[in-house]
Amino acid sequence: MIIAYEYSTPTNEQMTRLGWPAGHIQQSISDVSVVAYDGEEPVGFGYVTATDGTGASSCCIQVHPDYAARQIDANIRKLLLVRSMKMKQPQAVCEVS
Repeated sequence: MIIAYEYSTPTNEQMTRLGWPAGHIQQSISDVSVVAYDGEEPVGFGYVTATDGTGASSCCIQVHPDYAARQIDANIRKLLLVRSMKMKQPQAVCEVS
């Protein structure tokens, strides 16, 4: 199927299906977040948030292992960067080494 991307925050149930502990997202209130869906099922999630007043940021991207080869992480990273720029919050978005 075609993967759809949405600027939103997944529910605790969706986070659990992605392998994250319930309540994690409440602890990581995000400035920008993206969810990837295969139909109605979430298959990936990413967020970036400012951590302090110095412009530093934290980022996390999680993709279901069955979808790892579909470059969902790269697409989420690009969308996070675009949204951060539109919000005039240019942050280092999930730097890839």
